[in-house]
Amino acid sequence: MDIEINQLINLCEQELSSREYTFNRHRVISTIWGKFKKWMESRNENKFSEKLGLEYCDKTFGAHDLKNINRKNQLKLRAIRMLISYNKDGDFEFRTPFLIRRFIGDTGKCMEDYLEYLQDVICLAKVTIDNKRFYLLSFNAYLENFHLSLSSITLDVISSFYNSQNYSLASKHNCNSTLRLFLKYAYDNSLTDKDYSIFILPDNYKKHCKIPTTYEEPEIKRIIKAINRGSATGKRDYLIILLASVYGWRSSDIVGFSFDHINWDQNTISFSQNKTGNEITYPLLSSIGNSIVDYLKIVDRIQVLKK
Repeated sequence: MDIEINQLINLCEQELSSREYTFNRHRVISTIWGKFKKWMESRNENKFSEKLGLEYCDKTFGAHDLKNINRKNQLKLRAIRMLISYNKDGDFEFRTPFLIRRFIGDTGKCMEDYLEYLQDVICLAKVTIDNKRFYLLSFNAYLENFHLSLSSITLDVISSFYNSQNYSLASKHNCNSTLRLFLKYAYDNSLTDKDYSIFILPDNYKKHCKIPTTYEEPEIKRIIKAINRGSATGKRDYLIILLASVYGWRSSDIVGFSFDHINWDQNTISFSQNKTGNEITYPLLSSIGNSIVDYLKIVDRIQVLKK
């Protein structure tokens, strides 16, 4: 929906204040919005649209996704995408998206087959497969960039790949495991004439035990009570905390929660858990139902203001 740029910026300024952004961060983002507004005026544009926002990012920063943008422009990109997401949904998007990456070439085809095998035969959870996909996409891009096949892999190739990625110790450890299992799969299925997994050397990473963190019931009540429910963001945050504390949902299930999961007639919430894939049903408690309705009301008011 198109909206006057002045009105959109005013709404977003209020949102920054309600979220208690620091003075300096608020000022920087406002300055970026001001420059974007002047750019629109230079084009005799008054109505904001996603198309204009993305065009500005492409012309000014060189891209509208994080994959193809340098670090110094990331906050500027984030600021413009705030306007885009608020105009669409009445809220700031959680993260600026990266460019969608796809497997390419013969090595990419092998990797896609491997991930399908993990899904259909080994029946790994989606979150586990997505983690492996992340590292395989990077390795695929590296091999294709240097015109290398799986049979070209050597210790030097693996070493150069890691030097190009700048992984943390934990990420390198996870990537090591992913590549080793994939190359073993390739050899076992006659995709390579040698077992190139031998070039994935053991690392010295040791995962330290983390002290479990829990909250007592009085602490949870104080957290819930501290949420300012005067804005759409506050009402959303209140609902998120309730879903976590009352139902014990994982973060992935909260992110994937949709109002379509609610059966208002039967007072239930049903969906497939992201980690296990199991279908599960919860009773729709009055506290949860009321917070959902409360959130929907203020979102509707925001949409009316933008018309």
